[in-house]
Amino acid sequence: HNLHFLKMDVEGFELRALKGLDLVQFPFQYITFEFFPTLLKAGGTEPIELLMYLWRQGYRYLDISSSSAAKNKAEIEGDTANLYPKIIMEGSDSSEKDVRTWA
Repeated sequence: HNLHFLKMDVEGFELRALKGLDLVQFPFQYITFEFFPTLLKAGGTEPIELLMYLWRQGYRYLDISSSSAAKNKAEIEGDTANLYPKIIMEGSDSSEKDVRTWA
């Protein structure tokens, strides 16, 4: 399967939406979404739950917020560089400890 990019904008319901996908059978190379802890909590999700769910699915994190944009812009394909602030989940190396520092 060649699913490259999933852009989510579900206002705090990211975890519910992702759990409705079969990321094992139909993995995306990149998943992007706004990491907004207040909206996640309003939607019934603790921010760490979302990050850990994706980490357990094999995704890793690339911060492309405006503060790190110049550093990471070369790593991001196509128009995704214009999606600030977002987090792109990708196949880079990060540990569970790294994930927990995001929340």
